[in-house]
Amino acid sequence: MNRPAIISYTELTLPFPSTRGLWFAPSAEAWRDIWIAYQLTGCSELNLRDLLSDPSLMTQLAPELDIEVARSALLQGLALQVWECRQQMLLSQTSLSGPRATTQLWLQSRQEDLYTTLRAVQQDSLSVPPVTTLMSEFVMMYLHIDIDAIQRFVGRMGELDARRAYPGLRDWSRTKEARFAIWHAGQMFRAARNVAAYQFRGFESLAIYHATLVLWVYGLIQCGETKRLEVTTPMSEADLTAPVPLDEPENQVTKSFLSHGVGRPGLMMLQYRGKNEGDVKVFYELAKPRAVTAVAQQVFEGNCRLTFSDVSLPPIIQNLCALIKDLGNLQ
Repeated sequence: MNRPAIISYTELTLPFPSTRGLWFAPSAEAWRDIWIAYQLTGCSELNLRDLLSDPSLMTQLAPELDIEVARSALLQGLALQVWECRQQMLLSQTSLSGPRATTQLWLQSRQEDLYTTLRAVQQDSLSVPPVTTLMSEFVMMYLHIDIDAIQRFVGRMGELDARRAYPGLRDWSRTKEARFAIWHAGQMFRAARNVAAYQFRGFESLAIYHATLVLWVYGLIQCGETKRLEVTTPMSEADLTAPVPLDEPENQVTKSFLSHGVGRPGLMMLQYRGKNEGDVKVFYELAKPRAVTAVAQQVFEGNCRLTFSDVSLPPIIQNLCALIKDLGNLQ
């Protein structure tokens, strides 16, 4: 998502492949039986361009098509449109003459349209693999963030660029857009916990790492804001609002937080309480950035259930956990 695609989604006009049952049929007789069961009289001409022009067709796909391939291709195409939208937003923000009202309205409308489409695709998809849900949540998170500013803030380009990125991110953290971003980042953690063991590959691992950056940056900024408020207006426990677990199913509390900013966003972390009690979920606010990195490490390590102490994590996960641990040590 940090670079343009090699090929445009408008060029992909090949029809979607047939169901995997045909491809993996163990014999000619089995292949024939599947063909007859689907009553195939010809090949569907539906392609990615058709789906992108009308995503509602996803609910009307013929059963003889490979639904998973079609869904994945649709998400990939929407992800590229999200990338294009974010690039246009970046141009608008850096214009020397300032953003034009018509451009701002168009970009806002485009962002809302993409988000509505992504939500509809997710809600219409039943029994999807957790990896697909992870990607869907990642694209929706990316739609609401400036990933370049976030990476600069965590020190990718040095201390000077980190300081320059702070004012924009501070303003962003107070917006509804930021609340939606951290919500989908938290939902990525939720989906990641359901991914089969040892199935975190390149994309999944980096997507979770980016979600961690978003949550950590938001939490760090909120931590600073909270400390400033406590200096002028000390808060008691009675003043605390309801906790909002971002990695739990959506409910009225999360809806209130997304719409009006009411509540204390945070994550759930499993803590071991002994053999007789088992694991217990404990809520940690994002305003405690070190807890955010601890939860992220737990998500990574939970996918690699090591049975022996001398067995190490896969290299990519090991390196990302080291980066996340370094984030947690920053003040």
